[in-house]
Amino acid sequence: MIRKIPVFILFISLFCLGRLYAKQPVREKIIPQGRIISGLSEEEAVEKYGIPSYVKERLWLYDGKEKLYIYFEDTPKIYLYPRFVQGYIGSPLEFKTLYDSGTVTDVTSQSELILDKPKYFDANGTGVLTPKKTGEYQVIAEYKGQYSNAGFISISESPQDNSSEERLLNIDIFPAKPYANVNTVVYFYAFGTFTLKGHYSVREITRQVDWFGEQDGRTYKLKESKVFLSSYGKYRVFCKYRGLRSASREISISTKPARMNKTLKQIDALPSNVYIARQTSVPFRAIASYEDNSVEEVTDKVRWAIKDKLLLERASDNVFAAKGIGITELQAVMGGLRSLPVKVVISGSQIKKKRSNKIRPQKKEKEELLEGIKEDVRMLHKKVTESNSFKYIKIAPSYCSLPAGSREQLLAFGVRRDNSEEDITILGEWHVSDPEVASVENGTIKAIVPGETKIRFKYKNMESAYIPVIVGEARLVSINISPRQLTLTKNESPLLQAEGYFGDSSHKDITSLAAWTSENPRTAKMERNRIRPARIGKTRIFAEYSGVKSIPADAEIVKEKYWLLKLLLKIAIVILSIMAALFLYSCLMIENAKMEILKLYADPRKLIIALYKNLQAITAVFGFKQQSCTPPLLLAASIDDKYFPGENLFLDFTRKYEEAKYSLHEITAEGSAAALDEYNRIVKSLLGKQKAGVLFYAYLKSYAGKIPFFIIKNG
Repeated sequence: MIRKIPVFILFISLFCLGRLYAKQPVREKIIPQGRIISGLSEEEAVEKYGIPSYVKERLWLYDGKEKLYIYFEDTPKIYLYPRFVQGYIGSPLEFKTLYDSGTVTDVTSQSELILDKPKYFDANGTGVLTPKKTGEYQVIAEYKGQYSNAGFISISESPQDNSSEERLLNIDIFPAKPYANVNTVVYFYAFGTFTLKGHYSVREITRQVDWFGEQDGRTYKLKESKVFLSSYGKYRVFCKYRGLRSASREISISTKPARMNKTLKQIDALPSNVYIARQTSVPFRAIASYEDNSVEEVTDKVRWAIKDKLLLERASDNVFAAKGIGITELQAVMGGLRSLPVKVVISGSQIKKKRSNKIRPQKKEKEELLEGIKEDVRMLHKKVTESNSFKYIKIAPSYCSLPAGSREQLLAFGVRRDNSEEDITILGEWHVSDPEVASVENGTIKAIVPGETKIRFKYKNMESAYIPVIVGEARLVSINISPRQLTLTKNESPLLQAEGYFGDSSHKDITSLAAWTSENPRTAKMERNRIRPARIGKTRIFAEYSGVKSIPADAEIVKEKYWLLKLLLKIAIVILSIMAALFLYSCLMIENAKMEILKLYADPRKLIIALYKNLQAITAVFGFKQQSCTPPLLLAASIDDKYFPGENLFLDFTRKYEEAKYSLHEITAEGSAAALDEYNRIVKSLLGKQKAGVLFYAYLKSYAGKIPFFIIKNG
């Protein structure tokens, strides 16, 4: 967002915000709108000038015969970066707003750019301006009611370059962060970024370049890209091609054993910075470096992440097309690692930058931004700063603590004799006392391993005091779950693994440390890292540790094969189990009924009556149910006619029953044995005359009714 501010307020900001940190003496400046006074406290202003007619935060206005503006200074903590920039019509410019609260934080997305002539610029995203007219302009940033230092913009016509000659923009060499032991060989590869009439291409030029090595301050020319490391220490490798030199790759040669495995260490996207016109496209390539120092092109394996899809879209595979005017970023993602962002500057017309030995495209975003304006700083320096020398140099912030693998921006200020300050961050040299703990380039600290070191800044013949830098343990960046796709049945309970990737490119198994959750616990629950399916459906599984949440693993619970057959089998087993239980129960009950009858053996009269009643129950099983009005002898005759013709077995036993029940004469003990024999003979004869199906059905009914058939006395 940009807006216009009255010229006199902008002038006040430029007048007052150039002095940072220190309390200033009272100063006065005459402008056409009136006088500006700074350095007073509110109490002093009221005592001297009375109550103001207008108040706006730190600015008071006295509206009398002569307008008076009083600016109350505190310690400014807002910085606009870069302070000086030279651009072209139609080519976007990017500004960063930094907030110093002890730690420098990027607050660009929460700040507002204020221009003296906003109609000559278009806003193309947060902190991004596209100039429409040539000229000299001024800009400041506002963040939560505080104003930054002033920025100066010089805009000229877009240079035209109709050359048909291909130009080399940059050389990148790999592997990244090589680490090896003594008496090992490392192979390096070079990739060149070329441009021809606005079209970019990246090619491997390993065999075309000249390779060089650096050690102990001496430079050697190498025969090839193969480097044999024969001693401990630091070794640097770089190459040259067509008059352009690559950045150096430093090899750490240590007694600590190198991890020579095929673990992904870093992803790099090329070209590292792109300037293209709208409605044009550019191909990108992704290069992977592994722990064993091997290098592989993984363009077809990575996933591309676009910061602003309204500006850039994927046309096909690794080719991306520019849609709108602005600045965006592109990253290659693979195995939980992301490449450094590629800055893509999209203009309204084709931008052709002349080749210069002083301004050379760099790999990293901040390097490209800072190196690109270094010459502009020198050209415009005399316009906006005083020429008197510095009395000392200071670094802000004065203390730095950050985790391994992260970066933080430091600022260097030259303090003049009048206590005014100038940002000279990119004009001098940065030095670190222990480069194994952290490195520094253009004020950007890169933490390498946990430890302590110190950083200082040198400008011409002056040096700042050292500031302490504390590097802590690497911060967890991302979590990768494996496997990422699961298809399982409700009977399966697989285990998942979580691997954490840290800011220093290290990674380790954090399965037991992570908290596991299921997005849909009704479908599947998590018991630590084990999935417990509950029903058919889909869910997503997350692992969270140290405030970082993983990319989800997708789990689908499906029906198992032959599930219907298995279900029927289970039902059959249950039914058979119930039947077996009932059968066992019936057997016990029948056996109990037998025992109750045999208890009457000592009393023949009662035994005969009990045996007859049991015979009645047996005949009822076969369909002969005795009605209450049917005489026993008549029923016996009917049964004999059907099953015992001519034998009268049932009739004879019925007569014994009536004799036992109704007569009073004595029945001897032998009558019990005879009754049992006759009873069992009737049952045997009755069963022997039945068909198999009828007999099976009769057995079922007898078990259901707990009716015994044969009753035999043992002993």
